[in-house]
Amino acid sequence: MGVGILLAVLAGIFGLLTYTTYDTTDLSFVFSISALVLTIAAFVLKVVGLFMIFTRRKTLGKGRGLVTMGFFSFISLIMVFIIGVIIELIFIFTMNPRYNTIYLILTELASGILGSIMVLLPVYPLLSKKLKKRAVYSLVAIIIISLAVQPFVFNQMKEVEDEFNVEFEGQSYQGLSDTLKEDDELTTNITAWISNNEEISNLLVYNSITLIPYAYIGLMIFLYARKIKKRGDETVDFRHPGVMYPSAMLDSGERKILKKEEKCRYCGAELIAELDFCPSCGAYLKE
Repeated sequence: MGVGILLAVLAGIFGLLTYTTYDTTDLSFVFSISALVLTIAAFVLKVVGLFMIFTRRKTLGKGRGLVTMGFFSFISLIMVFIIGVIIELIFIFTMNPRYNTIYLILTELASGILGSIMVLLPVYPLLSKKLKKRAVYSLVAIIIISLAVQPFVFNQMKEVEDEFNVEFEGQSYQGLSDTLKEDDELTTNITAWISNNEEISNLLVYNSITLIPYAYIGLMIFLYARKIKKRGDETVDFRHPGVMYPSAMLDSGERKILKKEEKCRYCGAELIAELDFCPSCGAYLKE
């Protein structure tokens, strides 16, 4: 999950580089493609991490509710993106640029707020007390920044709306069988106009401010996970945080298997006789 966050931040940086190299077509194209690839990779990693935690949420005790909320945030994010596509289509069909403004603000808020909630809620029960506070502060900062920049986005988009009305004055989408070629050409022109609009590119700068707390918490989670992995001398039982299992319990050698199960049903770790909890993930084995 931490790697996914850091890749998302890197994608945002490449997005800014795309904006700053706007006049250099080849370089701008390279940065934009890199940003797209990293964005997809980051989203896939975060979703994989979310599902890995969600399928093991029973081991987290009270924290399982936060994991479930994170999963619902993911579903909500997908629904918002679908609604955004519908709004963008309405924008083209009605030739009303205000729908484009709504689409941009809606998707940016969803990406910033719902996307952060989707990531931070599931990992929250797994963090140390100090890191939990940092995660909360980072999430609050992301929400505040995301909401604070939207008035600036709206003002910027009002200029875009005026320019759009001038550029496409008198043109409209007919939606008739004998006007399909003209409709397709109009859609292509609108898409090209939006992608080349400098004011819309400026929105990247506004919304990139959230990268600061997002990068911070992503780095903290990544370093925390690496620290736990390197330490490897004891395993935390997430249901009972005060209980630590010594590393000797994980040593290879002759083992008596608990009941008839050779591996933990939650994480797949090999089991040792007479244990109530899995020494790897902390799952209660006698439920």
